[in-house]
Amino acid sequence: MKKLFLIIGSICLIYGIIVLLIIGFGNIFSYFFALTGILFLLFSFYYEKLSRKIRTIILCIIVIGMIPFGFLEARIISCGIRQPEAHADYVILLGSGVSETGPSVDFMARIRAAENYLKDNPGTAIIVTGAQGSNEPVSEASAAREQMLAAGIDPDRIILEDRSYSTLQNLQNSRMLIEKEGRNADVCSIVIVSSAFHLYRAGYIAEQIGFRNVSCLGSHGLRILDLQYYTREFFACIKEWIYFSLK
Repeated sequence: MKKLFLIIGSICLIYGIIVLLIIGFGNIFSYFFALTGILFLLFSFYYEKLSRKIRTIILCIIVIGMIPFGFLEARIISCGIRQPEAHADYVILLGSGVSETGPSVDFMARIRAAENYLKDNPGTAIIVTGAQGSNEPVSEASAAREQMLAAGIDPDRIILEDRSYSTLQNLQNSRMLIEKEGRNADVCSIVIVSSAFHLYRAGYIAEQIGFRNVSCLGSHGLRILDLQYYTREFFACIKEWIYFSLK
């Protein structure tokens, strides 16, 4: 058991360092795997010094914690690989990071997925979402719009939503824009486009604010970060459940 925790700790620490080198140090959750690795390594080093009772308690906490984690992750992964409904009324493209060189790798993957859907479904309009962050040269929505235009998407099909700073705001503001066009957002068919790991939570939020005909289309950025992002989504989903339960 000591060797097992040593191996797990080493893998988590190495992966955590890779995540930090790619993502940077600005986000608290970026440290998750590095800190988890350190905790497992400490446990392995002090394993023989701990009493049998303490070892059992720690092992039970780990095993019990893995049950809800595995259940929710299965739903997150399943949602990310489903195929969207064809000929939807609207695509809602959820925003992501933009730098001086353009959309991030993850955001560009979302944009390309949305473009492909629009080309296959010429009757569908798209709402590009996302405001301009403090470290972004332009709004996420306008950056996505420029990419769409460059790909040959008819500008009349593109609706700009550039005032939102979260997934909830992305969807709330998109709903208002749909209704502003004289459509009933409750019955319109919607395809949410985002990173695959994000779709389960986005779909849940969409249902909570009144969308009733929602499907999703997932994209993938840097695959090496999938474990980081899918793990983060577990905690993000719990946060959303608490938020809507208390609302």
